[in-house]
Amino acid sequence: MSTFQYAAADGDANLFDVVLVEDNKFKVSLKDSVAPGVIEGRDMLSFMLTINNAYSADDTATIVITIKLDDIVNPTFSKLLYSGTIVQGTNELSLPETILLTAGSFTDNTEIGVGGTDAALFLIARTGATIELKVRDDSINWNDLTTKQYFSVYVQATNPGSETATSFVVIEITQLRQPLFAQSSVHGYIAAGERDVQFLEGSELRIVSNSTEPGYQWNLAGEDYQLFDGSLVDDLFKFSLKESASEEQLQSRTILKFRVTLKNPTGNEIDSTVVVNRQLLVPRFSKNIYTGAFNDDLQLSLTDTIEITQLSFTSGVLITAIESNVNFLSLEQTGRSVQLKLSRPISSNDFQ
Repeated sequence: MSTFQYAAADGDANLFDVVLVEDNKFKVSLKDSVAPGVIEGRDMLSFMLTINNAYSADDTATIVITIKLDDIVNPTFSKLLYSGTIVQGTNELSLPETILLTAGSFTDNTEIGVGGTDAALFLIARTGATIELKVRDDSINWNDLTTKQYFSVYVQATNPGSETATSFVVIEITQLRQPLFAQSSVHGYIAAGERDVQFLEGSELRIVSNSTEPGYQWNLAGEDYQLFDGSLVDDLFKFSLKESASEEQLQSRTILKFRVTLKNPTGNEIDSTVVVNRQLLVPRFSKNIYTGAFNDDLQLSLTDTIEITQLSFTSGVLITAIESNVNFLSLEQTGRSVQLKLSRPISSNDFQ
């Protein structure tokens, strides 16, 4: 029976499996459980191997293992400068040329990043050699960037132990056509008894020609907009009181106001104020003087009915007596007609 013995000890012995194979040779291999990070940065490992027979003296050898490192490869981009565009008010980023790492300059361990003045607005991702630059959701407040003409960032790539490669990206902002009103505010009027809003010639509300994009929208808004209908014909707005806008709603109001909003599909909303003077009807009686008489039974009869003309009457008109030389007559109104009645029984003494 063989009494040969061997043992690995000291140094890095715990990282290796040592096995005696045929022809009195030893096989040394790194244990499967050793993570790459354990030996990262080291260029040499060592341990002691001791052999003996039973009752014999030990013989010891030092095992030195050199770690051969792969050649460090610096990543490179296909270009030092990439150009792109983004449509104002959107996240529509367009890069005519794809951001690429050159073949053989990247591995699965290549790390990438984005930096620069506007880096917080963008995300970066890599699939193989291709690097994708995207706008972060809701990161751009276009209202704060009305004068900005471009975004500037740089992308970087690094392999383990390598230098960092950098390429710049300049993204030009494509300005959208902004819709425009010919006037920021207009004044119109509604003639007494009418519903259409009239404007003096040349003072109508118009959209500036060629300032809108396909799909633009306009709406009425503001204080009294629910009282009005609007229409747009060849850049010219027309307004009228809705049929549902009753005299009870309007009452005696003489000033009405609303706004017209205008927006291109991806632009900012603008508005123009419309102020409307409403001319009220002045009620008129059908006659200036009405005559009547009392008969022998002291019953009153009038030659003509007291009434407001049809054209000048609106609901809410109240007819009252403001002066009388007797105290036994009263008015009773029904719509635009009035009846003159006795307010109490009378006698001939009331006429003395």
